[in-house]
Amino acid sequence: MVKIKIKNRDVSFRITGRGNIIQFLPSSSEDLDFLDRFDELSVSKFLSAYALKKTKLKFEPISSPAAGYSIEIDTDYIKKKLK
Repeated sequence: MVKIKIKNRDVSFRITGRGNIIQFLPSSSEDLDFLDRFDELSVSKFLSAYALKKTKLKFEPISSPAAGYSIEIDTDYIKKKLK
């Protein structure tokens, strides 16, 4: 579980992933209620920036195929870095 500060509030997430998609699942109903005030893409954009800061890899916000919020590793960015 990880706590991420969003709009001056610590929000707890469980992080899962499959392939090049990372999912952030709010840990509590209170966290989910807080995040429901924002649109999904805005939250995913924030999580993309958080992941970039932590990993130095670029991520793209995507619409979640399941519950929670999803980001996808930008493989084009990685390919450019490897050249």
